[in-house]
Amino acid sequence: MPLLALPSELLLEIAKNLNCERDISYFSLANTHLHVLLSDYLYRKNVKEHDSKALVWAAEHGSEKVVQILLNKDADVNNRGVDGNRPLQLAAHEGHENVVRMLLSNSSTNIDAESEAGGYGTALQAASGQGHEKIVEVLLDRGANVNVEGGWYGSALQAACRGGHKKIVRTLLNKNAYVNARGSIYDSALQAASAGGHVNVVKMLLDKYPNMHAPGRYSHAGYFWDDALYAASRRRDYLDALYVVSAEGQVRVVQTLLDGYTERWRKYYLAIMLRIAAFGGHEKLVRVLLDMNADVNTQENPKGTTLQAAFGGGGPE
Repeated sequence: MPLLALPSELLLEIAKNLNCERDISYFSLANTHLHVLLSDYLYRKNVKEHDSKALVWAAEHGSEKVVQILLNKDADVNNRGVDGNRPLQLAAHEGHENVVRMLLSNSSTNIDAESEAGGYGTALQAASGQGHEKIVEVLLDRGANVNVEGGWYGSALQAACRGGHKKIVRTLLNKNAYVNARGSIYDSALQAASAGGHVNVVKMLLDKYPNMHAPGRYSHAGYFWDDALYAASRRRDYLDALYVVSAEGQVRVVQTLLDGYTERWRKYYLAIMLRIAAFGGHEKLVRVLLDMNADVNTQENPKGTTLQAAFGGGGPE
């Protein structure tokens, strides 16, 4: 008797003795009857023995049919994938609005759950960073906490600012998002927007919070220099958005940021920004700062003068 002619009960027993889900899946492709018979068994097996990993995959890839099947089989909606992200975070990051709604319809879904070891943070942070406006609205309507801290960007507002998503930034600010939440990359929303060169977002933040122009927390120039270098290499502990701008060579937001400072602070920052820009080899920004009367000879930092910084950083001669 051919294998596929065996009764369904025996075919199912054969499948149960195949340890690997991949082998069972290949077996199920032999014909339509076997596929129908074993698909349900595979879903149940994944939920019971493999921590609902299929739901993580389906959420990330927007497979609504598979998501619904797994939800009907009581899959764990809060389980993490190998990268530490959960189904809701993955669906939000990839822009799968219907999958997000399906997951939120499950009462067990933790809308503010964070990724493990950084990652996307919360689902709101993931959607904000990728510019998925509708998903941001859905999550906020369902009660997502706008000020949960964690993930790469520290907050949903920082994520939106870094991506330059002006409408989402406005939405989050209207929900009283905290502008100075610290993340693993930037110290504030203003720094995140500045580093991305998003001048419209920078202006929006400064219009709403004019005191964000205040100088950094440390007064020693050495701290500013070091933290600007960290900004250039995407490390933590930024102290001021101006230094992030200088280190990353963002020209358009410089004047916007400097407009809020007194003449004394303006002169001080221009000199240090010029040195940082020279060290990073950002010729265009150097020319802009020189046109703004930045002092090329000021030596308030152990790194030396602007000319020394340019040679030390390998910038253009």
